[in-house]
Amino acid sequence: MEDRWLSASEIEGVARWGPLSEIEENDFNLNIARYVQKPFEEGTATVEEVLKDFQNKLAALEQAEEELEALLIKEDFEV
Repeated sequence: MEDRWLSASEIEGVARWGPLSEIEENDFNLNIARYVQKPFEEGTATVEEVLKDFQNKLAALEQAEEELEALLIKEDFEV
């Protein structure tokens, strides 16, 4: 059993061995996010790009609502 524990490998973003010094630097906080999760990389987008993306998603939502309403009417549901 100890051999498995000692030979455990690192899995990027999931599990890794951390030195005690690093844990001490983090005030012994063992929160997983501090040690294995990749830092959030925020992408930059222009207002125009975000607005266009929003408009596309809104149009897709409106289309889905229309399709749902048509199906409900076809099946005699009250809309």
